[in-house]
Amino acid sequence: TAFALPPAVAPGGVRPAPRQDVGLLGTWSWELNEAGLLWFLDEVLPQLGEGISVAVAGAGSERLADGRWPRVRFVGRVADASEFLRASRVVAIPSRTSAGVQVKTLDAIASGSPVVATTKALRGVDPPAIVSACDDAASFAAAIKQRLGSASPPEQQLEEARRWVAARRQRFSEELQRELRSMTEPGVP
Repeated sequence: TAFALPPAVAPGGVRPAPRQDVGLLGTWSWELNEAGLLWFLDEVLPQLGEGISVAVAGAGSERLADGRWPRVRFVGRVADASEFLRASRVVAIPSRTSAGVQVKTLDAIASGSPVVATTKALRGVDPPAIVSACDDAASFAAAIKQRLGSASPPEQQLEEARRWVAARRQRFSEELQRELRSMTEPGVP
């Protein structure tokens, strides 16, 4: 049985002042994640325009700070992943392969920051309206720019994330209870 896993984090209070326009968080030493990041850096980033700041956090990101992408800040591991996501005006999740539900996608949505992700990153997720799904570089870049230009207040985005997290947790609880009943009470669906 597959369950609608909830995010590992809950939406925080007021979002902090943005430290970057676009934030990417992951374990970049894993080759599948790195492939998505390189696609973003090589194909999406050039379409974003010079004035958009990008920060890449997570294990392995610092090894990419070799000068190929001078406008990108590679920050390595961060003390608080949720804080990094909340301090991003938009979170980008450029996954190019899929292997189940990605916890980083759930946590990015829970941050309350708008998310632009590939459909592979959203596999198994019923995203709220603060999420845009795009699979080609031009659409991905356009969605980021659209999200950056949105007049939607951060408080409204955070409230949407809170409602989504609450619904996802409720669904998970109901699915788990139903599965446990079916295992302990024969004949109960």
